[in-house]
Order: sequence, then C-alpha cells, then structure tokens
Amino acid sequence: FYGVISSGYDGYYAANGSDAPPPSGVDLLSAAQTTEVLIWASLLADGLAVVLSWAQGILSLEGCMAAWVEGIQAVTLGLLTLVHAWGVGDMARRLHIGAYIASLIADAMPEAILPPICFLVSAFVSVASGSSWGAMVLLFPLVLPLTLQNQDSRDTAGELLIHAVGATISGSLFGDHVSPISDTTVLSAISSHCSLMDHVNTQAPYASLVATVAFLVTLFVSVAGPWALYPSLIAGIALLYIILRA
Repeated sequence: FYGVISSGYDGYYAANGSDAPPPSGVDLLSAAQTTEVLIWASLLADGLAVVLSWAQGILSLEGCMAAWVEGIQAVTLGLLTLVHAWGVGDMARRLHIGAYIASLIADAMPEAILPPICFLVSAFVSVASGSSWGAMVLLFPLVLPLTLQNQDSRDTAGELLIHAVGATISGSLFGDHVSPISDTTVLSAISSHCSLMDHVNTQAPYASLVATVAFLVTLFVSVAGPWALYPSLIAGIALLYIILRA
C-alpha cells in the first residue's frame, strides 16, 4: 500500500509539475507504478518468508531455496496463460477487432441482451483460459465498442455500458473458481494438499449455482430496465439462500 501511494505521488508530480494541486485518490492510483510495486512487494515477501522459515528452524537455507523454486514452477502455467492472453488482447487492439465486430453485429443485436451475452461469453472464455484477467483483456476491446455502438442516445448515464462491463467482469471471475487450469485454483489445491480435480468438483456446483442466478438477474434487469435492479438483487440473494438452505 505504501509503495502504491508513494509511487503515485512521484508519478503525479513528475507528470504535472511540482506546482500541481494536491492529487486525489484517483490521481494517485492512476499515476502509481503498480507493476513495479508488485514486483518489489513479491521479492520482499519472498525474502521475509525465507528469513522467518530459516530463523525458526522450519527449513534450512537449501530447503528454502528448493521451496521457492517449486513455488515458481507451480505458478508458471498461470503466468504463461496470462502473458499469452495479454498478447492476444494487444493484437486485437492493434487490428481493431473490437470496432470490426461491433460494426458487423451492432445493428442485428438487441440492446437488451448485450449484458447477458457478455456474461456468458466471458464465463466461457475464463473457464477455457483459466484466467479472469486474461478473459477481461480479451473481451473488453470487443465489448466496449460494441456497447457504445448499441447505446441509446437517451442513455445519458451510460447504464448499458455499466451493465455490460459489470457482466463481463462477473463472468470472467467465474473461471477462476471452476477452471482446472486457473492459477488460483491450482494454488488453492496445492496449499491445501488436495487433489486438483477434487477441489474443482467441490467448488463447481456452488460457483455454477451463483453464476446461474447472476445470469438470470442480469437478463431480467436488461429486459425490464433499471427499475428492476434492486428487486432483482434481493430476489437473487433470497433464491440463493433458499436453495442452499434446502
């Protein structure tokens, strides 16, 4: 947290000059060097884990290094998946695939079903890729121009855009819980000494149930209009409670 705030201050004043007005929280987060901060935070956490394990006699220095290498091997697949997804997302942006797809199907797709479709597609992509971030990187260049092209001129608050973005994020998170190639799923199984597929099979029914209810709520709100948002949320929570308590 300190690194994010500190780099945000440095980045903000470097870009706007020393006489710039005090930055807001959004300004700090926008100017923060989050990638650099995360790398240093990870290295600091690694060093602290080694020191604590060695000082308490839990592991020798050789054991600490072996465990560190084994941990890197465990997350390599997830990192490679994410890097490839970033590459595909960057390629999609450079080729303007989002604008092209939007121009092809914008006129043929009813506005009301855009958020539910975003939810289904992002859920499928996240399960197939095993990465919620990868699914978002892939889909946002497609979803945003398509949504903006379908947005009604009366929609001054950008409600369709908000619903489509929210549906894409929600659907993308689904894959993190049920995909056997998701880095978080793999790490959860490893840390709990549980079989990977046993972990997936125990999570999938609950995640699928929540995803189904979320899709139905999204579909109803999209068709009925903004007035149905809070009643649908309450109904969805009540439905989940009834099913899980039955």
